[in-house]
Amino acid sequence: MNLSVRFLNTKHKKHAIAIAIVCSFLLVLPACHIPDLRHPDPGPGLPESFNGATSSGNSSQVAIEEFFNDPKLTSLIDQALVGNQELKILTEDVQIAKNMIMARQGAYLPFVTIGGGASVNRPPLHA
Repeated sequence: MNLSVRFLNTKHKKHAIAIAIVCSFLLVLPACHIPDLRHPDPGPGLPESFNGATSSGNSSQVAIEEFFNDPKLTSLIDQALVGNQELKILTEDVQIAKNMIMARQGAYLPFVTIGGGASVNRPPLHA
């Protein structure tokens, strides 16, 4: 009788442990997910006109001389752009990046070369 009680107790304990593990998984798993993405609130709308004037043009596409009416100011801007060391360095950095892109593309893209060659084979005299 003692053996059957022990067997029932161990079987009952294993069953209780299995139920406890399943219940704990059911409680923990819903918390283990990636939260949904939150979209930003839309900003305020832009007005159709500014001070009653509408334009389809873009001010970035207008030349400096057209945007500013003062010839001294435009000459100062031109002089500043020509002598701007940081702008020159930035231009060189862009050129270096372009060269690196070309070099990396050359590593995996096929290329075609045109060339010619000539050779002369002389048989040995003492064969």
